Amino acid sequence: MSFEKVELDIIFDAETAGRFPVYCKYAHNCLVQKAYVTLDIRDGECDADYATQHGSTSADMFHSLVLTFNINPETTADKIAALIEEHKEEFQAILDDSEQHWDGSNWIGKFGDNARRIINKLGGTVCGENEDLEPDGLQPFGSESAMIDDDYFCDWVNDALYPQDQTPVDLARELLALDGENDCYFSDSMNSEDAILSSLEECWVRDVQNDDVSKMSVVIAKYVLAECSDELDDEDKALLNDVIAE
Repeated sequence: MSFEKVELDIIFDAETAGRFPVYCKYAHNCLVQKAYVTLDIRDGECDADYATQHGSTSADMFHSLVLTFNINPETTADKIAALIEEHKEEFQAILDDSEQHWDGSNWIGKFGDNARRIINKLGGTVCGENEDLEPDGLQPFGSESAMIDDDYFCDWVNDALYPQDQTPVDLARELLALDGENDCYFSDSMNSEDAILSSLEECWVRDVQNDDVSKMSVVIAKYVLAECSDELDDEDKALLNDVIAE
């Protein structure tokens, strides 16, 4: 099979993409959208994106004119760029062994044996078929990052939520310094001291409203009573005053 030469054109830019460029969770959805690296066999463009709807695909993807290689939606932009760089020779090899072909009804992707082998290895599909899919695909499952957002924050902070001798502002500053540790990163909306402090307040108010103040220090109790009073009823305030009085 002979194909017209198409050069790989990496258009994904980690500098302008935002920290989590392929993370999208629509309001009221339980799951985030599927995310992937894309390769357009027509012009060689290589990018990263997320599915706009669950269980749907574009015509270009369905006809394998744009190939998709699944990645973790919580992957940071710098790691996406590194994944693309790591596999750029394989992407070029796919382009060298593929072309668009008119089948009488639609333009579809047509692939040689080497291209199909690489696509399967990287976890892609050809016209909806992939019989030899290797489970790790483009991104090994064991190397995924974790994004800390509003939904996950209270679980992530865990016991650190209640320091005994630390002010809330100092705690927020200390937590922000952990950004990037152990492959955990704060979401774009939480990547500041003010945002983390706001999330801490939500966690503390939640615990007060659940009558769970056994670990709360006097410093934290005074802060919550002063800064979050609008969210507390009289019973909540009485509970905090009991902590302060002890």
